[in-house]
Amino acid sequence: MRNLSRQEQKLIIIQFFNFLSYSLTGVFVNVFFFAHGDLKTTILYNIISSTSFAVFYGMSGWTLRKVSSGLMMKISFLTSAVFYFLLFFLKEQSVTYIVPLGIISGFSAGNYWPAYNLNQYILTRAGRREEYFGWALALVNLANAIGPITAGTLISYIAYLSSSLSTGYAVLFFLVFTIMIAAVVVIGKLPSHEPPQFSYRHLFSHRRSLAWKLVLGQQGLMGFYDVALATVSGVLLYLLLGGEAPLGFALTIAATLATGASIISIRILKRYKSGFWIGVIGSMVSIFSLGFFQNMVGAWVFILVSGATMAFFQNGLTIEVFRVLDNTEGGWRQKYHLLLEQSLVIQLFRIVSFLLLFFILELADEVSVARTWLMILPILPLFIGYFLRRSHLLH
Repeated sequence: MRNLSRQEQKLIIIQFFNFLSYSLTGVFVNVFFFAHGDLKTTILYNIISSTSFAVFYGMSGWTLRKVSSGLMMKISFLTSAVFYFLLFFLKEQSVTYIVPLGIISGFSAGNYWPAYNLNQYILTRAGRREEYFGWALALVNLANAIGPITAGTLISYIAYLSSSLSTGYAVLFFLVFTIMIAAVVVIGKLPSHEPPQFSYRHLFSHRRSLAWKLVLGQQGLMGFYDVALATVSGVLLYLLLGGEAPLGFALTIAATLATGASIISIRILKRYKSGFWIGVIGSMVSIFSLGFFQNMVGAWVFILVSGATMAFFQNGLTIEVFRVLDNTEGGWRQKYHLLLEQSLVIQLFRIVSFLLLFFILELADEVSVARTWLMILPILPLFIGYFLRRSHLLH
């Protein structure tokens, strides 16, 4: 990581704090809503949050002309702190406030990611993106390793002391509230930059190259696949493993493997452009195993295989997005519509995925739906890999 610039290192640290908060609570927020409602409650929360995210991300073309990207990230972290404080304060009553909580969550993410992605594109260099994204994902996975086992153990321990599971969750949410406040200080001041030269007309009038169409195809399929998978698999693992503490331990094992895989992927993806297939095949095997076996064996195959391979897939996709952006004519100020379009595509497909899940849950029981969903999803990484391979053949 010493080869990275100070700005690149700071971006990675900011991302570490962001994912530390998410790893402490991400799956447990879904499990919390599931435990005090049902799977439909969890899916509904994600539909509202994803829709809010898309709306506020869509507004970022205007927002970034009025507010600096550094301030946007601080506002996002403060809003996230408010979200976790409300979960702490409302406890099990939170399920009756799904709509405003989902909107607040989406507002936070919808302002953080456009600001962060823009800084990431401006401040990183094409010649060392494999190294940057490798180390960034390594620290993200380190945060993901620390969070789940800490959160699961904390919830279980506080619940044991207080004889109340809700109190365990409340203490966790208050802890993350304090982390988000501290993260605002850590962000400090990022290098200033000019606002993007952006018009919403660009989204409809620009000519999409074949390379960019392939990127949008990859991102759309990834959006349909990633977050809904995390939600369903998180709830299913919670049921199979038997509680918050075992779930936290399992996710920490997966994230520890992913940390090492992220560092290894730096060298492999630099040398072999086809290295992303490791992640494609690993994703297919792990998801199918969880959906087909529906037992401890399937759960641990999913945890171990996905943890050891997904970094190759994720890094390969992100590097390709930035490579195509680099090869598009114009400076970064003329390209913001592409960053916005890519993010809106992935988010809209996430919303479609959650809506489909929500309506299917009206027709069948939760476990059957989860199993069927996980039996269908393994085909999507194969299609994403095909589009990524076609992209590589263009250069």
